[in-house]
Amino acid sequence: MNSLIFGLLVAILSVNSAFSQEVQLKLKNLKTDIASNPYFENWSGEVVNDNTLSIKTPVKKDLPEDMRLSAVIEFDGNVVGDSDMTVCEAFDDETIGKDLLAKGVPDGKFPKKCPVKAGNDFEIIKYVIEKEKVPDSAPDGPFKVEVSIYMPDQDPIVKMQVDGEISHGL
Repeated sequence: MNSLIFGLLVAILSVNSAFSQEVQLKLKNLKTDIASNPYFENWSGEVVNDNTLSIKTPVKKDLPEDMRLSAVIEFDGNVVGDSDMTVCEAFDDETIGKDLLAKGVPDGKFPKKCPVKAGNDFEIIKYVIEKEKVPDSAPDGPFKVEVSIYMPDQDPIVKMQVDGEISHGL
């Protein structure tokens, strides 16, 4: 569901510092993997362009409030940030929540807080990662963000990975 993207972007933005107008972001790949589970099915995502993602996040059963989300971000193979929180806490995180949730459809039905009720038509459409949100200190090179949604003390239900490249232009 949308909390997957939320966690992904929380991880990216957790290494927050001054904006550099020379930062270039290029998203290259978005992969989703869903284990057999009672909550989610048929998730899919795509890189729309260099800095834009869209993700279909159907929820087939109401989510328990103790469901968790973890995210890890790597720059050039080095872990530079991680987070772990409940899905409900992810909704309340101000780092990117408002921007991300604003792209959720259908409007008025897409979850913006807990409890998360079932819905087979939930999507995040064309979420743009603004260059201003990329840390100035981010090194040139590849980055990877891995997000997992899981129940406590269990294997991940959803895994998502976004790969991209950061560069600083002249």
